[in-house]
Amino acid sequence: MGSPGTGTRTFPPGGEADVKRILLLLCAAAAPSADFQKWVEEHGGRVETDQTKRITAVDLGFQWITDLDAEALAGQTEIAKLDLSLALITDRGMEKLAALPKVRELNLFAVERITDAALAYIRGWKHLERLNLRGTDITDKTLQYISGVSTLRSLDISHTLATDAGMEHLGALRNLEELALGGIKLTSQGLRTLRLLPRLTHLNLSGLQKRNTEVWTIVLTDFDVEEISRLRQLRVLNLADTKTTDLGASHLARMPALESLDLSGTRVTNAGVERLAGVPQLARLGLRKAKVDDAAASVLASMKSLATLDLSETALTDAGLEALKKSPGLRRLYLQGTKVTAAGVGSFRRDRADCFVSWSANP
Repeated sequence: MGSPGTGTRTFPPGGEADVKRILLLLCAAAAPSADFQKWVEEHGGRVETDQTKRITAVDLGFQWITDLDAEALAGQTEIAKLDLSLALITDRGMEKLAALPKVRELNLFAVERITDAALAYIRGWKHLERLNLRGTDITDKTLQYISGVSTLRSLDISHTLATDAGMEHLGALRNLEELALGGIKLTSQGLRTLRLLPRLTHLNLSGLQKRNTEVWTIVLTDFDVEEISRLRQLRVLNLADTKTTDLGASHLARMPALESLDLSGTRVTNAGVERLAGVPQLARLGLRKAKVDDAAASVLASMKSLATLDLSETALTDAGLEALKKSPGLRRLYLQGTKVTAAGVGSFRRDRADCFVSWSANP
């Protein structure tokens, strides 16, 4: 490197390119919206603007954004929605983003290089309503940090390192409406926190997470399902791939507001489906890989609110499909991997042209 005052400077291999990139990023941060929009688009992303042409949303999801790129983002103080899914940023990059005061929605799906410290930087955001941390390595410490973000309405901490110990912090989020918890080490103890969330309407407990040689999932029993059924305000519930049985289904039948229920991959049988027939507003029902067959079809057809039904990979045959023709509100039907035939599907499509059917012949 040249001596001070000489006016010349040399760089190590690759160093000059890095300096140029930093300068470009700093220029982008200070540039008008049009230049910043161009920068985003060159990185494979897109922006949204308001009526005054100010950039209010930036989608850089799946574009491998780095800490250097965070420099440009930090200068856009009107951003309300920011998607950084699969970014390569670290805690250092998140520290730069702490300067964004108006963010309402932040998507950090599968951003694997951040730690709890990253969330400590943004816990002072006053407008944050939606936060996706699915697939990150955050722990219970993060749940402690965000417990003070009283504006949160939607939170996804599935496939993280959160446990029962962290769940107690979520009880402070009294405005929370949507919560995803699948694929974490959670038991009945942690699930008790749900009763402290009076506005919760969407709950997702599905999913398996593989960590080295371990497989993590929520340990959910029918007794836990009974506890969940006391959340009478729930409208959307996903219990796919849990150990829910017909007993659990009988508890769910007592949820009057339920509109969408996923029991795919559970131990629910025809008897459990019969117990769900009385749920008045149930419009979406997932039974993929459940232990049901033609005997459930007539019960399903009697459910007047049912509009979307997934029976993929069940034992349904043409006889059951014939019974489903009588379902008055059915508009979407998924039949992949069942025992129905091309003739049966063709007949259904002719008689129920108002219902989309997803099916292909088994190889």
